[in-house]
Amino acid sequence: MNRRFAFAPLTALGVHAEDGELRFSLQDASPKGFWKLAKSFDAKRALHLRVGGEAVQLRAGESFAMGHSGKFDRAGFHKMLQDGGFRLLADWLSADRRFVMAHVAPRL
Repeated sequence: MNRRFAFAPLTALGVHAEDGELRFSLQDASPKGFWKLAKSFDAKRALHLRVGGEAVQLRAGESFAMGHSGKFDRAGFHKMLQDGGFRLLADWLSADRRFVMAHVAPRL
């Protein structure tokens, strides 16, 4: 599901899975407990795309960055909330322990 979701912007441009490879890379970032998950696409063949009404030519072997998302470990997430002016009232981990949901309130 996540890979299909990540590929959706390419699908909207007419790109198919056989046209290239979607790559993810996890990079350490600041502050501690935070990682940047970068997404890019590597073309396996020449592609002729229209982006915002403009023609874009992509040669085989070329790649482009598609953006990134931030990922936090539990302690890093708690620190981000605290630094943002919130106090943690409770949190819950998913069954696989990969996701956390937090109940917070503004710090007064």
